[in-house]
Amino acid sequence: MKRSKSRIRKLLCAITAVLTITMVSPVSRLAAAEDGGISNTENQLQTILSENEGANLQVKNGLSIDVGQAIDHTSLLAEEEASIPFKLSSRDESIVKVDENGKFVGVASGETFITLESEGGTYVYEVIVKDPTKEVASSRTLTATTAKTITTNSNYRVFIDAGHGGKDPGACANGLQEKDLTLSIALKVQRILQGKGIDVVMSRTTDKFLELREISSLANNSGTDAFASIHINSATTTAAYGIETYYYPNRMDSKPLADSVQKQLISSTGAYDRKVKTADYHVVRETKMPSILAECGFISNKNEAIKMNTNAYQELLASGIANGIKNYLNANVTLSSTPGERIYGATRYETSYLAAKKGWTTSDTVIIAPGMSYPDALCAGPLAAKNNAPILLAKNESLSNQSELKSLLSSLKVKKAIIVGGPTVLSTSFENGIKSMSISTERLGGLNRYETSVKIAEAVGTKGEVAIATGTGFADSLSISAVAGIKGMPILLTKNSEFPSSARSYLNSKNITKTYVVGGSVIISDALFKTFKNPERLGGSDRYATNEIILNRFKGSLNTSQMYLTLGTNFPDALSVSALAAKNSSFVILHSDSEVKGPTMNIVTQNRDSINKIYVIGGPQLITSTALSKLRIKL
Repeated sequence: MKRSKSRIRKLLCAITAVLTITMVSPVSRLAAAEDGGISNTENQLQTILSENEGANLQVKNGLSIDVGQAIDHTSLLAEEEASIPFKLSSRDESIVKVDENGKFVGVASGETFITLESEGGTYVYEVIVKDPTKEVASSRTLTATTAKTITTNSNYRVFIDAGHGGKDPGACANGLQEKDLTLSIALKVQRILQGKGIDVVMSRTTDKFLELREISSLANNSGTDAFASIHINSATTTAAYGIETYYYPNRMDSKPLADSVQKQLISSTGAYDRKVKTADYHVVRETKMPSILAECGFISNKNEAIKMNTNAYQELLASGIANGIKNYLNANVTLSSTPGERIYGATRYETSYLAAKKGWTTSDTVIIAPGMSYPDALCAGPLAAKNNAPILLAKNESLSNQSELKSLLSSLKVKKAIIVGGPTVLSTSFENGIKSMSISTERLGGLNRYETSVKIAEAVGTKGEVAIATGTGFADSLSISAVAGIKGMPILLTKNSEFPSSARSYLNSKNITKTYVVGGSVIISDALFKTFKNPERLGGSDRYATNEIILNRFKGSLNTSQMYLTLGTNFPDALSVSALAAKNSSFVILHSDSEVKGPTMNIVTQNRDSINKIYVIGGPQLITSTALSKLRIKL
């Protein structure tokens, strides 16, 4: 009779798993459509579930390992299964293989699934293998609406992940699915934490499939103080029971969180204490804040499954997790924010003038750049730094029509104005208006943006180093601008795979010992990169990642006590403040106009202890109060 019931349970689990393949929720379909269709991970999982129809298949927690790293499969099992023989296999042995010692070993970067098969059932684990020397790009594009919007900057923030979901049912037994239980518990944790005044970001609030890297990316972009992933355990033996909490072994900052959550879970539920443990689970390894994974009981144990399916016991589990997180935060995290100050006017021109006033009461020289055309002005930052001069934006009309600029030139007691760009972007009549104020002028402008960059480079001079950036976009040039000014190196503009002859002639005439190539290989080709003298690429997956890479590369020579936050989607404010940042040996942080990007969050959070103030360039319509709240910048 027991065997018959066991077979029925296995069959129910298999049927449920297969149904999850075909019955995709509207939310899941929408997400797949937005992301360009079903991902490779979903396809692989769907194939595995189909191939194992009718079997006792358990989808377990996803793993993350490095190339060359070996994992003993027994570390993935409950203690009660230690003596059970398992057959090990990998879906793709070019990514993960089983070695002669019976261990899983990372072979090459990629994603695959591994299986542990025994008479009692089969475990399936997704594994992401990373090369520590290379960054693995995400296979999906994350949308700005995936994470919950944060509206305050005075509260703790926590990321709660409801394990599995959508096509991934997780563990399955006794007529239950892990994904349903974890979501129900997670929503209760969310409610309790919010009731304690804690902001909560959820990985999912519906039956939705999320890739492992999507979860860690969302968490890392959320600005939260702690991460908790909620799961339900399973074992091939029905004897296993109790609660255990995991953290990544190389992240000792996560251990206090794990200890606190485990203690409160046991206190709240009275369950058997399986203690705090370590594992290479992806969500605790790849998240940057203190992170834990809580296994709330065994779905394979009938008594625990029955309890976990009740609202009352789920409330006890949720209270334990929430109280454990709250106690950890109170003991280990001090609420803090970085002081901020906005610099902005009604227009881009007024903003540039206010930035100038922030750094200069008088200035013999000013750099004047066109406010409506970025190409000629991209390289002006190092020129401003050399002359200890502010960058002032101007309209392409007579000076008499620009009273604020004219007044500022007088108050700064300017003696010389260097105009960047030809007469098509700032007219001769405009220049004559400046001369009429007894201010001498010098114009640096070529036939195109590339020649203009060379003329500016000649005026800047070189100490043996040069930066190369694309001439078809502004973000990368402005990311390196303040650094280039501090180092006294010019910026030359290039096309993707062709370096302009005028720029090449300039380089050939100088004793260049180092070339910083700004931007990834999509922006500046590898073939062109190799033609430069002693090149070093400073490029990330997008403009914000490049911005972070540049900061980290030169942080040792920067003054991080103050920084400047500006939009990375529009050039005027970043251009204007680059001169002020260079004057103070500081840095310009690029921010997206639609969401707080991970690299921007990283720059602020990882340097918060050294930052005394962040100057926000632009008004609340450009950089919103919500964004500042998420970054914990308090005006």
